[in-house]
Amino acid sequence: MITTDHRLTISMEGAFFWIAPQTEEIDPSLLHAPPLPERVKHVFLSSSISLTISPDRVKSRPKSHNGGNRSFFQRYRRKAASETGHEATASTTGTTTQDSKTSFSFSFPLPIMSDSRDKEVPSTFQASHLRQGKVRGRWFAEGVQIAYRLVVRLEPKGDPDENAYQEVLEAPIIIEREVPELTPVPPPPDSWSHYELTPVNPADFICTISLPKPLEFARSDLIPFYLFITTFEDSKHLAPSIVKESIIRVSIIRLLHLDSGMAFQAPEPRARYPEDDIIAGQEKEKRPRRKMGRARALLHRMSTRTPKIFKWNRKPKPPPSSGESDDTTDYSIVAQAMKEKPLPELPADDDIIHEEVIFTTTSEGFPKRVGRRSRRSSYQPEVIANSDGVYKGELRLRNELLNSISWPGISVTYFIEAVVYFRDSVLQMREELYVIEPYLTES
Repeated sequence: MITTDHRLTISMEGAFFWIAPQTEEIDPSLLHAPPLPERVKHVFLSSSISLTISPDRVKSRPKSHNGGNRSFFQRYRRKAASETGHEATASTTGTTTQDSKTSFSFSFPLPIMSDSRDKEVPSTFQASHLRQGKVRGRWFAEGVQIAYRLVVRLEPKGDPDENAYQEVLEAPIIIEREVPELTPVPPPPDSWSHYELTPVNPADFICTISLPKPLEFARSDLIPFYLFITTFEDSKHLAPSIVKESIIRVSIIRLLHLDSGMAFQAPEPRARYPEDDIIAGQEKEKRPRRKMGRARALLHRMSTRTPKIFKWNRKPKPPPSSGESDDTTDYSIVAQAMKEKPLPELPADDDIIHEEVIFTTTSEGFPKRVGRRSRRSSYQPEVIANSDGVYKGELRLRNELLNSISWPGISVTYFIEAVVYFRDSVLQMREELYVIEPYLTES
């Protein structure tokens, strides 16, 4: 039974978990080398609502013999008391006891469906696979997970008492994109996009890669491509050597960017709080106030403070220096720190940027030539129709890959990178592609 004022805090959290193996050699001279598997937790969505519950707001009614009508909080408390050996505070039989019951409604706006890719919250995801690292050729398990949870915390206001009523509930949330009843299988690509490789230094030839249009594939798809090479008129004598000796590398690259100073943007209008002067660990410049009339000043003072739903991750304010505070202030800060003993927080500007090769294919030379029918086609660019060699290949995606994500605080981007080497000449290109959920087919 609640006898004092309590605070009910309902919070929702979206986090990205990543267990990444150590792929580089560790310096043996380091005494405190980090462990090989590294677990990363990055919170990209944070929202909370706080309510005050007073004893007069909690309704009381006669308790029933049926155990199914008991509140979860009371059952949980009785179970905890039996495990610890303490006496339960409420009896399990009889109708003279009182069962407190009340309800509060709340909601969190989530943009699950949107016309734009960067406005959809990432879906729930979990996958793991084995990969071989560079540390003595060992195999490690790499896992990724996107999880959401709802936490309800009931605790007394002010200084907590040992016998005060407090409970914590946690429930997972699964977010999935709405899938239509019949999802058609995408037809084979009937059109191609052509991208010219950019020379890093002067070269005697031009390379063009043809990719399906649009660059949007499911996690289990194969991406076909054609790579063409064309030599200049004054370098035709080098064409046989270029076609045979060139080194080709086409890869799929994943770029993971975790920004600890970002979270989902707060809705407008945003309330002004004293701690808003520090955002992402950087103090804003204090601008001089403008002089306002009396009527405008009164309206400014009467503005209401709306509760913040989504907020930015902020670093805690640094304690005042010894020259700016007295002994009482210093003692209160030290006492509070010794009482709570919080763990050190990561700096807000400490970003994680990780780039790795998902799949790569290599070849020496361009083994094929463009057919005569393709040369006469008016739909092919001139550089392809007059090419001296062609390399045909495929890029394979994996089902355990994350979908492409573009959300404040977390970004997962995939690229197709093509590089051609010939002696001292290097040509390269990089184009973004989108990885989506696999298409569903009727069984």
